[in-house]
Amino acid sequence: MKKNIRLTAIYKILRRKPDDTETRFKLINELIAANRIEEAYQQLKIIGNVNPEDPRYKEKFDSVTSIRSKNFRINLLLLKQKLLQDPDDKESMKIVAENYENLQYYDSAMVMLDKYFEKYPDEKDQDLRFRWARNSAWNREFDKAIDITDKLWRIIQIISIISFSGRKYLSGLQEILKKQEDILIMF
Repeated sequence: MKKNIRLTAIYKILRRKPDDTETRFKLINELIAANRIEEAYQQLKIIGNVNPEDPRYKEKFDSVTSIRSKNFRINLLLLKQKLLQDPDDKESMKIVAENYENLQYYDSAMVMLDKYFEKYPDEKDQDLRFRWARNSAWNREFDKAIDITDKLWRIIQIISIISFSGRKYLSGLQEILKKQEDILIMF
């Protein structure tokens, strides 16, 4: 509980002074102590943009990326075991692909995403489709990336048209109801 209070206090300080590198390093240390490695990694990326030559940054970055990679590998092992038991587990397939991406194993992420979309071709998750296109590009499968992106773009256009039509329909419906209300008031 005390760790959460300290973390909250440090986050408040950083909201007021986002360029305070010393406080950001304190936050990173607290996050590591609380085993919140992904947050520590995000904070290190901020410092890396501002002060990549700081020796503390290099040391912490190496340490956190090592822990982070280890965590992704452990998650991969657990999720692969889960997929052996249930090869159609959608969530596990998505997370396995994401872990591969985080480890920069783009070819393995691509294999998993290909399997996923082969099993679930009507998947509506646009972010996942974008990741699939991005991984295709990273694997130099540019035609495939363009094809996926084109399909994604068509889906977005259809959603926009439906959304616009729905608003237009609701607007027209509200107008009709208002006119009916005016007519009723006249009588």
